[in-house]
Amino acid sequence: MLFALPIKSFAQPFVQFTAQTTSVDCATNSVSIDIDIKDFIQTNAFDYSFHWDPTVLTLTSIDDPSVVTPSILIGQAGSSSGTLTFSWFSILMGGLTVPDGTMITLNFDLIGNASQTSSFTFDDTPTFINIAQYGMQLNSSQYTLTNGLLTITDTTSPTITCPAGPLTFDTGGAMTTQITGAAPTVSENCATDFISYELTMNGSNVGVGTGDVSNNVDFEIGTTTVTYTVSDFGGNTDMCSFDVIVTNNSAPTMMTISMDNNLQVSCEDNTVSFNIYADAFNNIRSAQFAISWPVAALQYILSLIHI
Repeated sequence: MLFALPIKSFAQPFVQFTAQTTSVDCATNSVSIDIDIKDFIQTNAFDYSFHWDPTVLTLTSIDDPSVVTPSILIGQAGSSSGTLTFSWFSILMGGLTVPDGTMITLNFDLIGNASQTSSFTFDDTPTFINIAQYGMQLNSSQYTLTNGLLTITDTTSPTITCPAGPLTFDTGGAMTTQITGAAPTVSENCATDFISYELTMNGSNVGVGTGDVSNNVDFEIGTTTVTYTVSDFGGNTDMCSFDVIVTNNSAPTMMTISMDNNLQVSCEDNTVSFNIYADAFNNIRSAQFAISWPVAALQYILSLIHI
């Protein structure tokens, strides 16, 4: 609402509205933010819009000062998107005076995470700023609207507990294996940001990643140290470690090498192909063998490998 009064200079103090600046722990479910009113002397009217971050706070209720309530209009249609509109006028010809420290209190549910913030801002969208005092309409250099800020903090570190190690697994004849039962247990007062892991063998880093290593990582034969790190949104961390021992106690499968036997060719043939076969060629890292033939009868041309 616009309260049309002449604009003129005046020596008295002018009204001030100050949004609270504060911090709150992330474990808190709700928070109250005050709009402090000062120098509310012979005030005739005020109108403004007020905003906050709706991804951090959800408005639940408003506590109005009783001396102002009879004529205050607070528009809550935009509260789900973080907007309130305020409109008030005095029914008294000489305006209304209230003591310093009078407050409008906004009550919110806290839905944001640690390290998030919400500004509290006054502006003229959608309701224009209009303040009238001492029977005149004030200009922007006379009244004071001070924005506020809420910061969500987290000073409590999460805790992470690793499974009791060492965890022992056998590859069953393979060169690597995945493991089970390696998930850590995490306790956090607010929200956990992420869990990461680092793998080391013989003091060297052999892998990093996020989440649980169970059914997710191929472990080689030997002892691998798994170090989990949990972080929360406040930047607090905790770590734990355990060993994974991978063995290969399964009896190896015998690999056999064979070749064509009693191969017959015509004397009219210019070339001849001779096959070598590998059976049970499983998880073999290397194989070496030699082949000989009578050089007076055969000349080597080319080898082809078929898998």
